[in-house]
Amino acid sequence: MVEVEKTRKASVFKGPDGTLLELPADWSLLPPGDPALTRRVKAAGLCWSLSERRGRKVFSQGLLAPTARIERLKRELEVERANPAYQKKLDAGRERRRAEEADYARDFAGEVRGFLAFSKTFEAEEKALARRVADHATPVGSGTVARTERIPIEERAEAAVIAWLRHQTTTYDDMTIPRVKGLRREVRRMLADRSRKVLAAHRVAAGHPATGCALCTALAAPAPAASPTKATKTAELTGRLDTLVATRMARSPAATNAATPRTGAPSANPVEPPARGAAARPLPAPAPTSVPAPRVRRWTDS
Repeated sequence: MVEVEKTRKASVFKGPDGTLLELPADWSLLPPGDPALTRRVKAAGLCWSLSERRGRKVFSQGLLAPTARIERLKRELEVERANPAYQKKLDAGRERRRAEEADYARDFAGEVRGFLAFSKTFEAEEKALARRVADHATPVGSGTVARTERIPIEERAEAAVIAWLRHQTTTYDDMTIPRVKGLRREVRRMLADRSRKVLAAHRVAAGHPATGCALCTALAAPAPAASPTKATKTAELTGRLDTLVATRMARSPAATNAATPRTGAPSANPVEPPARGAAARPLPAPAPTSVPAPRVRRWTDS
């Protein structure tokens, strides 16, 4: 599979080494959205993975492959999905993944307790903290360090505990940190040291403060509701975006002019769509083209 990027020409794409590739005439685009079909098209032969760069981010745009292959595999997949056995296979796969995720959450909670190693006096707090950290960090799509496989599970457990303490026992979420290189990392390191001192106070019963323990206060508060997964957030944002686009289109001058019958010549002073709660106001008249606009220089302190 070849990684390609879009160019200004619809039929020309840029390869990984910067060379320009001409799209074969009998190829077409398979948009993303059907993982099963995408996997089969990839496994069936040569194809191009299309991506688009927007700033520093790269977004997948689908696969470029022979049209005949895409249509053939699409028909085969439709016939397979029409079979009732296919739905049973999907249900069995979902049940297997749920069991695997439950096992991982249980193992992760055990690793968290192994890292905490609280004194017997604080065994209840240890269990409560391990359960809250695991419930927050292990769900699929949570985007937490517990979902990565780049580091061992012991390091994931430690990082998840430190992250939970940073958000629940410090004022990190309310801090206004200047955009200075390395400053946020330094703040997080400082708060991590403070969190490790809090944990150390629970590993020895004699070192625990009589009152004002930030961890005990956080555990005494009710557990927050489970945060939505990445798929849920994406669906919610997509719905909001569709509603916003429909509202903007309904308020646009083109839609207003299309809905209103014209009885005469268009007005020389168009009216801007009113903002929410505000009355319509005319736009300022355009400046004469013969007089150039004054050049304004903006000075900033270095």
